[in-house]
Amino acid sequence: MLSESQERMVVVVKRGRREEVERIFRRWDLEVVPIGEVTDTGRALLTAGGEVVADMPTLPLTEEAPVYTRPVEVPDDLAARQSDPEVPVAEDAGGVLNRLLQTPQLASKEWISTTTRCAPIR
Repeated sequence: MLSESQERMVVVVKRGRREEVERIFRRWDLEVVPIGEVTDTGRALLTAGGEVVADMPTLPLTEEAPVYTRPVEVPDDLAARQSDPEVPVAEDAGGVLNRLLQTPQLASKEWISTTTRCAPIR
């Protein structure tokens, strides 16, 4: 199991395979540090400096975690996006290429990244 949070990764490794995972991380010059172990207590016990700083049940974080059902809408032009591009018949290869590059399947996807630009950090 792999979880990512703020560019930090937490990997839950099957018992007995820790050394193998550590070797893989080190081969790619990635830092790897064991931070805990999975138990069958049903609780997450966090310690710092030998002192318990948190002790909580795991069910609210796993099987009882909320599931969100967000509204989903099918785009009006979905069928056009998913259909095979119409291959134009033309004697001019440049014209054919230009028309193909204008189809939804091959056109520039720049609009995806340019519509959500963030303000520059100053």
